[in-house]
Amino acid sequence: MCDHNAKKSAWLKLLLSFSLLASSLACGYWASLLGRAVGADVLLTGTVGSAIGALAGVVVLGNMDLLKPKAQDLRNVIRLGGWPLAISLSLFCLNLWGMLAAGTPLADGWPLRVCNIAVMCLFTGLAEEAMFRGLVLQGLRGVWEKEQRGMYAAALLSSLIFGLLHIEWWHIDPFNGMDLVQAALKTIQTGILGFYFAAITIQTGSIVCPALIHGASNFLLMLCSFGLMGIPIQIEYVSSGEDAWLTIVLYVVIIALYIPMAYKGVRILSRKG
Repeated sequence: MCDHNAKKSAWLKLLLSFSLLASSLACGYWASLLGRAVGADVLLTGTVGSAIGALAGVVVLGNMDLLKPKAQDLRNVIRLGGWPLAISLSLFCLNLWGMLAAGTPLADGWPLRVCNIAVMCLFTGLAEEAMFRGLVLQGLRGVWEKEQRGMYAAALLSSLIFGLLHIEWWHIDPFNGMDLVQAALKTIQTGILGFYFAAITIQTGSIVCPALIHGASNFLLMLCSFGLMGIPIQIEYVSSGEDAWLTIVLYVVIIALYIPMAYKGVRILSRKG
């Protein structure tokens, strides 16, 4: 009887975690509408709204401990975030080299743009880690905690959801093979990163470290184009025309570079188990 009640409670907690995930996304949507109404940065206000909603959801789910900073967080960022940050830094350097080679001048007001991107990336890291590692991962772990491979299953499934939700599927042509390949590769690439962040969360018992790595990585990727060059922020993960092949090649290269993170994530979980 006790086992039955515990199982029922775990499934209810899982349902609550997905409900809180949906609420977090709704908070971001309504915050972006508010931002547009008052003339503020829509992306920034939406991201802050999602972060507030997700962090509140983690508290509601009873996982307040995941939000507590720890003395070793910064050290863990360096120790565990070295490889993903090195990849993002390399891509930033390539973008910067292309910018300098083309003689592209710095955008007017670039320091303010860089600060805006830094704040947005910080809140993006907090929002997405709270949503997918603080809500979805914890809900799944509650259901599978007594199963031998439950920890791996929870990490994998939460990461798959993380990857799938990065794609605007309503813009994907189901009869266009190039669209589907790009969407699949992006899901895999983001899913691997999500799996690594899930392993870090399980190891450290906190989302602070993966949130900092996540935010710093995004900042490096966005710094050159959207910060220094001043290109309006418009992130599209599926390209059309000749750009589609370039996008596919880029995803394949990044996935190859992410394989060590997948391996390290498995090792972290094996030691934890």
